Amino acid sequence: MALKLLSLAALSLVSAGLSFGECVEVSARKALPSSGNVHVTVFLEGRPRAGATVEVFLTDKEHVASLRTDIHGVAVLPQLKPGFYSILAASGEDFHADLNLQVPENPKATASAFSMELLPFAFPDTQSALRSAETMPVTEKLQEFKGVVEDQSGAVVPKALIWIIRRGDANDEKSTKIKADESGHFSSPLPDGIYVVLVQVQGFRKEILVFEIASDGQAKELHAHLKVASC
Repeated sequence: MALKLLSLAALSLVSAGLSFGECVEVSARKALPSSGNVHVTVFLEGRPRAGATVEVFLTDKEHVASLRTDIHGVAVLPQLKPGFYSILAASGEDFHADLNLQVPENPKATASAFSMELLPFAFPDTQSALRSAETMPVTEKLQEFKGVVEDQSGAVVPKALIWIIRRGDANDEKSTKIKADESGHFSSPLPDGIYVVLVQVQGFRKEILVFEIASDGQAKELHAHLKVASC
């Protein structure tokens, strides 16, 4: 699935806030100048990481390539035409890195080499989410917590990470993390109460939902609609 990324050089998948239908605050990271011939080496804890996934995106929505690093942690990107690119690396669910590149018109013929250090996929800012959620209305009253993660087109988004926090529990340790399956579906038994849910997946803006679990609630699925990481 081609993921739309932030325009020009402002992409960062680690946001400083949460999405509520407006642009999230991001750390502006300047794109690095590059030739069209790019090699990236992916590291984890200072060691080359073999088998890491590397995704290449052109910032006008085009998904360019999906690669894996070799035994030396190196991925050789396809020849890049002039433009702004986002390079995303990941290893499993827990580690990721991103890199922004700019290939100018008439780029140099020599190869450009970059390093990417994988970092833990950070838990969202729970305290900020709870403070914001205090002013958000309950949008759904459900009998049970089950649902599906979808993008703006209605296509399912697999393997999204979902944090569940009962309203009033401001301690991060009381949060629960589950993961959507390959079909984008998720479920978890929850006692009656009001909950805040944060949905996070690489390449999309974080989404927050507030709902109530009650015996007299509706017997239906909760739909989490994610927007691609773009403003």
